[in-house]
Amino acid sequence: MKEAHPSGLCRTTVTCLALCLAASMGLSSTASADALEYYRCSKVIDGDTIELEGVGKVRLIGVDCPESGQRQGPNAALAMAATAFTRGLVEGKPVRLEYDEERTDIYKRTLAYAFLPDSTFVNAAIVESGYGEAYIKYPFRYAAKFLALERSARDRRLGIWERSPTSPGTASGLISPGTGIRQGAGADESGITVYITRTGKKYHREGCRHLARSMIPMALAEASLRFGPCGTCRPPVLSPTSRPGAASGIYDRGPPATSTRCQATTKKGTQCKRSAKAGSSYCWQHGG
Repeated sequence: MKEAHPSGLCRTTVTCLALCLAASMGLSSTASADALEYYRCSKVIDGDTIELEGVGKVRLIGVDCPESGQRQGPNAALAMAATAFTRGLVEGKPVRLEYDEERTDIYKRTLAYAFLPDSTFVNAAIVESGYGEAYIKYPFRYAAKFLALERSARDRRLGIWERSPTSPGTASGLISPGTGIRQGAGADESGITVYITRTGKKYHREGCRHLARSMIPMALAEASLRFGPCGTCRPPVLSPTSRPGAASGIYDRGPPATSTRCQATTKKGTQCKRSAKAGSSYCWQHGG
């Protein structure tokens, strides 16, 4: 005799109805299990790379930590600290992965976001704790969030930013290696915000035509360390220490000049030699 369900239907009928409903909604026990599948972290290679059983090496998306292979020099201690932080966070623990557009890199490592069973977002935790910077060379969905987390970690002088030249309280007039651009209190306190794109190498004014597809806000002092100024919208730049009268450390180049000569900068870093059309600062090739 079939056992009756409180609804009045036999349990076999109820089970069949439940399965049919799940199928109609596109659900399955397999899909649900895959979405919550965890892999044990067997090894932490460095701050931004881990190894999972059944997966192999996983490069954490959006995070860039000092390389662990640097056993000498100023970054050696930072690399060890970053690796130790990630090891304490995930080694020996179950990790769940989520993916973005690219699933592997050129080294055949899996590219992923990692989560612990308690919902800790591993990639974000590393940046938030100051043991890695936001790696925005390639586009990813959390770029704006990671940049904000990095900025907060720098402001609080956490992890690798404890003695960073961009940290608060650093003496002004410091030259960032390879840039010739002054950092310091004047620039940090300017309050000027510029914008970058997910894939570009320049920073821009708000409203620049190059920001049509993506627009990520960033402090001018920070943008100057990583990007060059856009040749189209001509955003403000941090002035070199040798520039007279640059008390605030900021030099606003102003909007593009009106000229019969194109104001765009070529790939070689020189000004375009073409003539701009009437009423425009840019030639037919560069638009405007």
